[in-house]
Amino acid sequence: MEKSAETQTLLNAEFINNQNSVVQGIFNIILKTAFRETHLRQIGRDPKFFDCERPVKDAKLTAMRLQVLKGYKASVFMSETGITVAVDTLFRFMSTISCLEKIKELKKNARNDKEFK
Repeated sequence: MEKSAETQTLLNAEFINNQNSVVQGIFNIILKTAFRETHLRQIGRDPKFFDCERPVKDAKLTAMRLQVLKGYKASVFMSETGITVAVDTLFRFMSTISCLEKIKELKKNARNDKEFK
């Protein structure tokens, strides 16, 4: 059975798309590995990496028991010119106290047990 030119073109396009998908996957693995080999740490499920060792210093944030972490996110995608790597900067607000510490503080500041509940 002979394939038509249209079927052959579709098969070629599907092969190229599969190749591009594999290349994108390889680049994503390389980028994640590079981020992990630095002092940056992945927070959350998404491949977002933050500098936990050097938070942004600010007296107002410290007073509110917050810190700001600088981070990066890289993504690989196909564009008109070929494979494109986009690196974005991110910022994440993080609390410097645990949930247990916050609960203890709320209980301490409550006037009675009924108000705390």
